[in-house]
Amino acid sequence: MKLICYKQTADDGFAPNPYFDVLTLATCKPVIRRSKNTKIGDWIAGWTSASARKYSTPIGKEKIIYLAKITDIIPISQYWTEYPQKRPTLSNGNNAVEAFGDNIYEPDASTVDGYVSHAVKMHCKESFLKKDTKGVNVLICKEFYYFGAKKALDIPAEIKCDFNEIPRGHKFFDGEKRIQKFIDFVRSNKRLAEKINK
Repeated sequence: MKLICYKQTADDGFAPNPYFDVLTLATCKPVIRRSKNTKIGDWIAGWTSASARKYSTPIGKEKIIYLAKITDIIPISQYWTEYPQKRPTLSNGNNAVEAFGDNIYEPDASTVDGYVSHAVKMHCKESFLKKDTKGVNVLICKEFYYFGAKKALDIPAEIKCDFNEIPRGHKFFDGEKRIQKFIDFVRSNKRLAEKINK
């Protein structure tokens, strides 16, 4: 069991996407998504950062935005087919759940990159398609605890000390005992996460 940690510069419900009872990471973090070191059963954690657009936290004071267990790893093309509910649409008004779906890359063999982008406004640059699809896979997490940047979870020093060297990119941590201690603490705050997600 590994814990993959990274700092988020934004938290808008797009990446990660915590809607429809499954947390998905389909865009951004391409190295994590395509890495052979990323396995089913590993955990992934997004932390606040000093460079976050809205809810900045100083280095060394990071809090947890979400923690999720990777239950499946599927190709982007398969994600398009199997999770249509995660495709963004504004047909129901400005509901964030529909508007910020992360299933935005439709397979299309006739294009140079092999995909057509159905990106939301904030993620529509052509460079995003190239970067995102280099990630090859989508991480599917059916067990997750999403607090959001606004109400990010503070981790006690005695637990956090093992994970306080999170670089700008990402870091893989191992050591089942210390990871389990961290997971148990986040799980104990499950009600707080559920309250935020309602």
